[in-house]
Amino acid sequence: MSNAGHVVQRFNVASMKVNGCIGCMACYRSVGKPGCAQKDDGVLVIEQMLQADAIVYASPVYAYDFTAQFKTIWDRHFCLLKTDNAGKPLSLMKNKITSLLLTCGGPEEGNTDLIKVAFNRAIKDMLQTRLVGQFVVAHSMSLDFESLAFAVARQMAQNITSEACKISDTI
Repeated sequence: MSNAGHVVQRFNVASMKVNGCIGCMACYRSVGKPGCAQKDDGVLVIEQMLQADAIVYASPVYAYDFTAQFKTIWDRHFCLLKTDNAGKPLSLMKNKITSLLLTCGGPEEGNTDLIKVAFNRAIKDMLQTRLVGQFVVAHSMSLDFESLAFAVARQMAQNITSEACKISDTI
């Protein structure tokens, strides 16, 4: 998919074959690359994420958390964590532009607070990315949901573009 000169690649992990992390540690022994031992669609998703300039993580909120399908690829992010020779944590996603987009059936308050905290810790502290925002489209069953979603998506795109311009200005 292309829009305004940008190439957008969308992965719907719910329709893909993505196993959860099995904790085999094969990835940890791999230097400079993900190194996942599993041979499923998760490897493709991770490889494409590493090639991307920006990543939008999107999920509906089910029972105050990501969907089970999203969680499988989220847990596979462990393969993106490495250490240097001194044992200092390194992330293969360091400084990559990221954003979170959630939808929920009710109000944002009380529905998305837990998921936002967990995401923020993982994405900023562990994966060391440049988080440009956490966006929520609430009340997914309301009649004006589509217009609300469009406004939130527009703001998210502006944040991503602004951060990308900051990066290109420093190069």
